[in-house]
Amino acid sequence: MVLVIFLGIISVVDAATKKIPVLMLIFMGITGIYHVVSQEMSLETLAISIIPGIVILIAAVLSRQQIGYGDAIVIILMGLFVSADIICSSLVMALM
Repeated sequence: MVLVIFLGIISVVDAATKKIPVLMLIFMGITGIYHVVSQEMSLETLAISIIPGIVILIAAVLSRQQIGYGDAIVIILMGLFVSADIICSSLVMALM
């Protein structure tokens, strides 16, 4: 539920300004770290969950930001809340 709220706020701000607020990313990261610790997520699960975001970040660098760095960071931070398969499914649905 917390992830949905973060993504909703980020979507509205991004649509209006074409920028993702750094403060929101920091707050999302802190909340995500709390989630990882409170759920006792293993390091292996965490590492696998952030792989899709890292791939998007590499694509952002290689494409000279055709995909924004902020978008890639949001996807990496999503890995603190949900599994890699949910992130990949979300990315596929976003492209449809």
